[in-house]
Amino acid sequence: MQQNSDGSLSVNPTTVTDSNGHKVSQVSVDTKTILDALDHLPSSSDKDQVVLQIPSDGWDDFELDFDAELFQKLLYKNSKIVLTIQSMFAAFHFPASTVQKSLEQFGVPLNGAHVKLRMSKKSLVNDELLHQLGVSSVTTPIDYKMNIIEKSGSNHTMNQFDSYTKHLLNVPSSFSETTFSHLVGVMIDPATGKYYPVPAIFTKDSKGILQAQIYGRNNAVYAVVQNSKTPRR
Repeated sequence: MQQNSDGSLSVNPTTVTDSNGHKVSQVSVDTKTILDALDHLPSSSDKDQVVLQIPSDGWDDFELDFDAELFQKLLYKNSKIVLTIQSMFAAFHFPASTVQKSLEQFGVPLNGAHVKLRMSKKSLVNDELLHQLGVSSVTTPIDYKMNIIEKSGSNHTMNQFDSYTKHLLNVPSSFSETTFSHLVGVMIDPATGKYYPVPAIFTKDSKGILQAQIYGRNNAVYAVVQNSKTPRR
């Protein structure tokens, strides 16, 4: 990883093809590099955010591996710090305090443990399921999962946080004139075949790009969908 002039960190993943034919990009995030980057943020940048820039293309699944102790160390420096994973089409915001509280709920030693964040473009949410639900996705549905892996190898899924995390999705320009009332942020559960509306704010950035800020508390698939009907349970 290297720090850019805007204070963000560019990651260079190793990409492999798994047994399912998916391209999986993997990055082991060095704690010292993250902490050093926080100390050297330029004056013009947001001091409450460390941004990891990941490639937008070339992967179906992206895995980031963090030392579990990273989040506590970040909090020692700044209680408001947010770790942001950013690409050209999406950004995921994880407050260190929210992740740390989730880790503490397991009551396991953090020394030697790792937190793995896996983001998948090829989730169980496919076009057929969306069609059955009567909606069409206007953004790439991203399935994200976060796990803590103990030093012993025991694996725990971090299913739900105690507060909302933010997912920023860029909406294609072809939908820039679409009435906001026809767009909705959703959390999709492939296991039940249902989708649920979640808090979402639609805005345009300085370049006129329509963005959706979606807020959720679960490991789930988040997307912006177009639907003339009211979302239902």
